[in-house]
Amino acid sequence: MALAASLLLLLTLEFLVRVLHEPPVVNSHMISDSLLGYRMRRNIDWTARDESGSFPYRLNSQSFPGPELPSASAPPPAGGRILLIGDSYLNPWLIRDEDWVGNVLRAELAARGPAPEVYALACDDYGTGQELLLLRRHGERVAPTTVVLLLYAGNDVINNSQGLAGRTTVSPGDYFRPYLVDEGEGELVRRYALPWRARLRHSRLFAIAEARWLRRFGVASELQAELSGERELSLDERVQAGRLPEEHFELLRAPAPGGAWERAWRETEVLLLAFQRDVAALGARFVVVLIPSMLQVEDDSLVVLYDDALRRAGSPPLSATLDWNWPEQHLETVFHRAGIEHVMLLAPLRRELEQNGPAVHRKDGHMNGRGQALMGRRLAARLAPDAPDECFVAEESSRPVELERLYPVDALELDLAARPCFELIGWGWERWSPAGPPGPGWITHGTGLVLAPNRTGTLRLRGVLAPGSHLPVTLVVSRSLGPELLRRELEGAGEFELSVPVQAVPEHDDEWIALALAGQQSSSEAATLVLTGMSFRP
Repeated sequence: MALAASLLLLLTLEFLVRVLHEPPVVNSHMISDSLLGYRMRRNIDWTARDESGSFPYRLNSQSFPGPELPSASAPPPAGGRILLIGDSYLNPWLIRDEDWVGNVLRAELAARGPAPEVYALACDDYGTGQELLLLRRHGERVAPTTVVLLLYAGNDVINNSQGLAGRTTVSPGDYFRPYLVDEGEGELVRRYALPWRARLRHSRLFAIAEARWLRRFGVASELQAELSGERELSLDERVQAGRLPEEHFELLRAPAPGGAWERAWRETEVLLLAFQRDVAALGARFVVVLIPSMLQVEDDSLVVLYDDALRRAGSPPLSATLDWNWPEQHLETVFHRAGIEHVMLLAPLRRELEQNGPAVHRKDGHMNGRGQALMGRRLAARLAPDAPDECFVAEESSRPVELERLYPVDALELDLAARPCFELIGWGWERWSPAGPPGPGWITHGTGLVLAPNRTGTLRLRGVLAPGSHLPVTLVVSRSLGPELLRRELEGAGEFELSVPVQAVPEHDDEWIALALAGQQSSSEAATLVLTGMSFRP
């Protein structure tokens, strides 16, 4: 009797919670979803800002970018119906409407013939398995004539493998993510890193209680340790142990036979073939766009900072250890073996930088509007009648574009308010584009790293000390983990300029060295600084 009463109470509570509460927020900004693990918010109409001003950011009533999905009875237009499926690279956050891949694709194809309808299914941090579940949920309703899968080389392979759950910093959804696993019975089976919790999440009551419990974790590393069974190592601990600076860099070299990374690549191939079969069952054409990681396309401050750490540990630099083209070369083989149409973006993105200068990415590694527009144009070219695949040929594009090709070291003059120049901005900064002062530029609330040419000369740093600082504020510029180069006291808020004497470091074979800029208030608290410009003269 008591058991029946308890069960009735739980069922009543579950009913009330479902009536009164939406699914909880997980992973800081996602919404819990019992099938997909999580999804984006619905009906978003926000305002984003960049150096040119404000613009809208919208997601539709089903949490996807682009127009509302068509009704099941609506026939496709003469130009066909294209369905784009992807992760955060399809999310138009900080992308203006005219640059978003879906809109560029539609405009390019409309200029050549009947305009197609273009729809999108996307969510940040989804893997190919979750994207396949999206197709199965919405594919029949959309009735596409073409399905385009945006495959991101930087973490999709990780997101696809339960064996890598919690082992990297680029796959934050592993705690909730469903994995589609081939267990040899002909059908992909849904599995979870923590299966019992996944089952219990079908209860709204449990999902809300779990979300509140998870908020006690101050850092993601604790969740990673729970999933992987290992404590997350710091950068210095990793390189001192002879490992790569980041675990996910294993994607950029041939995996060890029989290891977790080889299995992850095999599991990704299985998912691609399942995607191909499902798209064929819809009577649609299937095309894959392979998006490279930013560090495959161009060098930036991270490479210099990682190489510094490797040098201190007595290890070779990244360029001597990694194969920047390995994902493209491996997947070329997979695509051709399976007969999958494809577009490789690595070489076009490198050419765009070499010919027209920076940038095609944002600091967080996602493509900016220029990169998105290029992707839309390359995809439109591939969808033209009788167009060939855009394959990757290593001999034509062998390595990332070097920093000195983007920023001449002997005549450096940067207006960071007008252009981000993020490649020279290291850890500790965030892009700052406010409606009013101070800014725009790069803001730090402590210490920020910047790159300077590895030359003897003068580096000038221009910036703004935030109003309300406890004066005086002491600014210190030093070599990263090295000697102090300049100390200056500011008696008032507002603009400042520092002339920093820099000496070349002959033992570094890099063209760039890392410097740290820090501000300390009289209250001993860190000062808030906005960096608005930098220049160098030998």
